[in-house]
Amino acid sequence: MSNKKLFGISFLVNFTFSMLTTLLSLIVYDINQKSSDITFVKGAFICSLILVRALQFKNSFPPLTNICVGSALFTLGCFILTIQYHNFIWMILGAMLFGVAIGLVPPAILTMISDNENPDLNLGIYNSIVAISSIFSPLVGETIYKINPQSIFIGWFISSLLMTIVAFTISPKSIQVKESRNETNKQSISSVLNKEFLMMFFVLFFTSISYGSIVSYLPIYFKDIGGSIGIYYLFFWSGYIIVQVLKSVNYSRKMILMAICFCVLGQTCLILFNFTLFLYLTALFYGIGYGTLFKVFYSRIGRFKSEISRNIGFSVIGLISYLGVGFAPVFLLPLNTGTWKLLFIGSTTYSIIALFIFYIMEIFLSERKINEVETLLPQKFPFQFIDSIEKLDLKNKSIICSYSFRKENPIFKGHFPNNPIVPGVLLIESIAQSSILLMLKLNNSNNIGGDCFLSKVEDLKFTEILRPEEIFTVNTKYERSLSKFHFFSSKVYNNEDVKILEGKFIVYLNNDHDR
Repeated sequence: MSNKKLFGISFLVNFTFSMLTTLLSLIVYDINQKSSDITFVKGAFICSLILVRALQFKNSFPPLTNICVGSALFTLGCFILTIQYHNFIWMILGAMLFGVAIGLVPPAILTMISDNENPDLNLGIYNSIVAISSIFSPLVGETIYKINPQSIFIGWFISSLLMTIVAFTISPKSIQVKESRNETNKQSISSVLNKEFLMMFFVLFFTSISYGSIVSYLPIYFKDIGGSIGIYYLFFWSGYIIVQVLKSVNYSRKMILMAICFCVLGQTCLILFNFTLFLYLTALFYGIGYGTLFKVFYSRIGRFKSEISRNIGFSVIGLISYLGVGFAPVFLLPLNTGTWKLLFIGSTTYSIIALFIFYIMEIFLSERKINEVETLLPQKFPFQFIDSIEKLDLKNKSIICSYSFRKENPIFKGHFPNNPIVPGVLLIESIAQSSILLMLKLNNSNNIGGDCFLSKVEDLKFTEILRPEEIFTVNTKYERSLSKFHFFSSKVYNNEDVKILEGKFIVYLNNDHDR
């Protein structure tokens, strides 16, 4: 019963907020006939959202409390719009309340529904609710707003009030949120904000700036050319949903390249054409591109087994997205000269920047680290099982390295063909190679200076399996040396920060060249 109430709240908040997001620019513009006013209102929303999310990272409150408080503030914001929608100052106050509410409610709902017996099913239902709300709410809102603006505000207030009532009827005893005893908030944030995800956050941020220009200015643009922003959103979110049901969409450079190119295509058509029917069709491709980026994120974060890491990951995704969308008017302010073509050129430029940043960080920086490892390790392709050195701590004599076994590797054709699993012996080899890199770094050397062999393995424990394409990290620490024998302890984690194996290792180094 509690899940149904949570899904009901999800529908009401997403349907109302999606409608509000679509029409807010038009509502603000109608007050003073100034498009620059949109910047102030969006800024108020984003600043309050950032503040709430930052406080959530530092001090975690019970999710049900967040839902109740957030729903009440959302209702208050809708009430302010109902009675003062012609007042710009009150509009800013309402935007601040919406920012706090959105900062509290969605992450809390995700926290609660992901803690049940079927988290994947629940998250799937939630995403479907968000998509359906995004498809139909703009069209419904636009139609009602044209007939009677006052009625749309009354409708928002009623739906938000219903949402608040439902929130307060949820019993705290019916939802039991598990507490992680093995992982702190700091460790969870570290596992999410690693190099891989930081790279993607930048891509999503700049792509969201481009999308933010659509949210901020397209309602006004379609009003000028006699089109319907509701129909445009209908096609856009249809493309977004199509991607969500495609199993072939997963993390890869080609997939991200395709996604950004589709976004650029959709925005370029806004520059070149003003034929509404054609623009509606291009919205479908734009939605496919934007939806692909989000599916890549959700598929990565959704694989986290730690509840804290998963929830922090979803919160960061939402925050980055809202930052891009919210600050879009600010970044595009120099181009807001009254010429639509120049404005859309600016928004397209940010998608191109996203593509450029991705390739700079993914290819060039990663390539530099890989080349360093290739130079130092005596093992070479195809028996090199370290890609890069992620962290080196000379004071504590430890190193963190990373690697990913590609699914095209021929070993998976024979190692459980229908259920590919990375062989444990290759993980042990990765550990041995990490110990070589650590010895080289500790000795400030580029050459191991002799023959190096894995002599002994002690207390080895496998606690989880590893799949191809999963990026894993090898955490190795130097313990002591006895003549030519060097003792290490090591742990291997997958990209969900779940431990794969741990053990102690003895490496034999013979640097006697006269033997």
